[in-house]
Amino acid sequence: MESVSSNLTGGVSVIESISACLDKLRAPLRNELSLFLILSREHGNIKSIEHCIKKSKTIFLKIFWITLLTHYKNGGALADNIKKLHRTLYLRINIKQRIKAQLLHTKIQFIVGTALPYFLFFIMNILYPYLIQPVLHSGLGIGLLLSAFMVHGVGVYFFYIITRFDMRNELNYSLAFEYMAFSMKNGLSIMTGMNDIKDSGLLDTKTVEIISASKSTSELLSNLAKIKNNYIESLSLILKRGYTLGIAIADDLSSKASDITEKLEQRSLRFQQIAPSKALIPLLLCIFPATYILILTPIIVEVSQSSF
Repeated sequence: MESVSSNLTGGVSVIESISACLDKLRAPLRNELSLFLILSREHGNIKSIEHCIKKSKTIFLKIFWITLLTHYKNGGALADNIKKLHRTLYLRINIKQRIKAQLLHTKIQFIVGTALPYFLFFIMNILYPYLIQPVLHSGLGIGLLLSAFMVHGVGVYFFYIITRFDMRNELNYSLAFEYMAFSMKNGLSIMTGMNDIKDSGLLDTKTVEIISASKSTSELLSNLAKIKNNYIESLSLILKRGYTLGIAIADDLSSKASDITEKLEQRSLRFQQIAPSKALIPLLLCIFPATYILILTPIIVEVSQSSF
């Protein structure tokens, strides 16, 4: 996208820009862009883009196609909008990589703490079968092994929940605000802009249904105001201000998109700081106890059998 944006800024056409960066890409992105180039020669740019929008399964690429389609229909500063899309995509990748690097040490400890006891149990079965075989042929031993396995499973599940960082909402709505800003700058109506992104995957199901059912801009804004969603409420207020007062709102929409992105960045930094500490909870409450159960199982079985 950065290469395409740079070429567009230099006056290169969209088709030439996409063709120039095709060799640097990998499937499935390369396949989708190649399909667009083939269709554009046979059916024209607008029809080929509309086909790509319907077939695309990637949100960022779908927004890329919608941005291109709006450009071909209404004109506008395409290079700047491709740059904004690239920055959002870069931010997403950057946050994911930072969080992954931050949690790498904790994940290694967690994986080792979970897998090592079972590996040692297997090795003990090979080296000292007289210690392990009674466990495998005892109801108490099998029960303890299953208990340890279940506790490990609970620990893995809670570790996944604690270390999962969901940023889809922020990035999706940030893109939605940016696209509406792009639409307003290009002279599109509110209804046209909202209809363009309703099938992009950026908006929730209820919002899409309201956009599809609304017959006029005033009805759309009235229905959007009823949705209990902070982002949609903000979008509704900005759009309503532009619709009722007739003032330019493109900068407000773009500013709100930047605000959402900035808050996401701050939330990711806080998550990086507290996630390792939170990950200790399943480690201490589940993984270590389950490991001790596995270690003590042969002793418990031997003591129980010798007592009879």
